[in-house]
Amino acid sequence: MGPPRSTTAVATLALLVAGVVAVVALGGGPFVPEGPAAPGEPSLVGATSTGGHCVPTSEQSVSASVQVDDAGTALTITGNVTVPDANYALDSPSFQRVDRTVYVLGVASHEVTEKPPANCTDAAQATYTATVAVPENVTDLTIDVSHDGVIVARVHYDGQTASVSATNESA
Repeated sequence: MGPPRSTTAVATLALLVAGVVAVVALGGGPFVPEGPAAPGEPSLVGATSTGGHCVPTSEQSVSASVQVDDAGTALTITGNVTVPDANYALDSPSFQRVDRTVYVLGVASHEVTEKPPANCTDAAQATYTATVAVPENVTDLTIDVSHDGVIVARVHYDGQTASVSATNESA
């Protein structure tokens, strides 16, 4: 006779939670959407990121592209975030509406204490890619891209193309 069902269920839940905590603590894991956007509003539908790594020079950069297929229109936003050392990782990005046509894509970094510092001699950075679904009725959209609380770029979508302009504002 095995352990009671409630004990097995509690043990299974504890293992699941421990696994999720370990994956998040190591700076990886799947992107989890923040929840459904209101109908007709843009929404963050996917994201990937790398942990920090040493590089000869680090440039914060943001680029954007538009993809149109049978599923609809998507903006893909890719960026590099300067981090203090290679033992930093990026959190899942946030996507929040500011007003009718302006949103903020927030990307934050954190230190991964389970990973020893690399003491990068030159610089360190982490990269991300975020995908925003754009409903077909949206023809004017601005996405302010924030790296660790500073808006570093503004992506503008005009219904057909995306353009990126650099900024340096507090979010």
